[in-house]
Amino acid sequence: MARKGTPTCGLVADLPPDALSGLGSRPLVLGTTAWRDEEGLYTGPLVVLTNRRTASAAEQAAALLKDGAGARLLGERTLGSGCGYTNGGLPVVLKHSKLRVNMPDCIRYRQDGTNEQRGLQPDIPVAWGALEGPEVRARQWMEALRASLEAP
Repeated sequence: MARKGTPTCGLVADLPPDALSGLGSRPLVLGTTAWRDEEGLYTGPLVVLTNRRTASAAEQAAALLKDGAGARLLGERTLGSGCGYTNGGLPVVLKHSKLRVNMPDCIRYRQDGTNEQRGLQPDIPVAWGALEGPEVRARQWMEALRASLEAP
């Protein structure tokens, strides 16, 4: 267990907080883990941004935050990749084309009984066209987020 204010991973996880304070290489040695944190509990609204490319671990994190912490999903339906290929997948030969494909070999059921592999439907949908750039998408996300926070 790490002491408060000390790095929890990296090359030198057990050093006291000020052990490398005089070295210019301190950030390289400690990486991004050397911050002073304060314990607390966030009690405000939690929103997770998603889009059609949200998949794999990001999709699982979004589902866990929604199911376990009451987060709301804002954006597009996620990809629906499920938990993927834990053992390299299941080899399947398609009947008509004889094409050999590897299928996912696991599923992940959510709290409401749905299969995460079907994708996560956002609570606050934000749809955009294929030609809209990141600035337009970010603006639409922010407008939808503001509106959802103002709603009762």
